Amino acid sequence: GTRRQGFNPLRETAAALATRVDELERAREAMRERARRLELLARLGRETTSILDPEELMRRTVRLVGDTFAFYNVSLLLVEGGEIVLRAASRDEQSDLLGTFRLAVGSRGITAWVAATGTPRLAGDVARDPQYLAGDPRVLTKSELAVPVVLAGRVVGVLDAQSIAVDAFSEVDVFTLQTVADQLAVAMENARLYA
Repeated sequence: GTRRQGFNPLRETAAALATRVDELERAREAMRERARRLELLARLGRETTSILDPEELMRRTVRLVGDTFAFYNVSLLLVEGGEIVLRAASRDEQSDLLGTFRLAVGSRGITAWVAATGTPRLAGDVARDPQYLAGDPRVLTKSELAVPVVLAGRVVGVLDAQSIAVDAFSEVDVFTLQTVADQLAVAMENARLYA
């Protein structure tokens, strides 16, 4: 048989060349995406260690995550008693819900489920997820990713990201958001200890 000794432009067809260009472009985009994620985690680490006001810490975290990945909304809900309560949201329209939006831990709702199980949940299409709880008709969420905020083995909150596109999140997003939630848990504990 013929053995291929690397790239020979005379043997490459236009279609094969186009495929190679597409593969290179995809690889470049994947590298850019990894760089964005690493930059977010580094910035979050730098910024959160210096913020000792819990409210400011939560507000800054959801904004930073939302802005970095252009998510439709990022919110943080904290476990208070048997409920999870909305404490920070990247969308200004949700400011009137801060402190008032509550769900019983373990009730219907993606964030309530995550608070109860301590397990991340990725809903590629919220319309098909039995846990999804449709609320405000102004909300345009099509997919959602929620991860637990865990401190000393206990779920203390849920970090939630939403997109207006179906299947907007990947397993890499689960890992990234969970890493953010883990950093946030430590920063929140530091702020609490300082206070």
